[in-house]
Amino acid sequence: MKSKMLKILGLGICLASLMFFSGCAYNVAPDNVAPDWYNVTGTGVASEGMNPAQARLMAKQAALRDAQRQILETAKGVAINSHTTVENFMTQNDYIRSRVDGIIRMSPVLDTRYNNDGTCEVDMRIDLNQIRNVVR
Repeated sequence: MKSKMLKILGLGICLASLMFFSGCAYNVAPDNVAPDWYNVTGTGVASEGMNPAQARLMAKQAALRDAQRQILETAKGVAINSHTTVENFMTQNDYIRSRVDGIIRMSPVLDTRYNNDGTCEVDMRIDLNQIRNVVR
């Protein structure tokens, strides 16, 4: 029984070591490291023709998505595809597309402001130390 327990313990230590050295282990920032806050402000506006309550909600959702996109772009970077057509040394067509994919966690909404012009602003933040340890 004792040798079986030692074998299981040894196997567990081997697996944990393998995960740690391969980078599979989930690392969080040490407790003694001060947070490195990254703040963003997302801005949104609703389409015309909506009733005021609906426009307010849609503007807030747009602002929230804009702030989340900014955080994700900082965390993971942005993939850019572009195509430019030049004729007689002049740009005829310039097509640029950006894309970012990912999941946002641990980013609280700090403040939401509704402006007189119908726009909404959402302030969010995330600890960059957490991102550095998760995103590689």
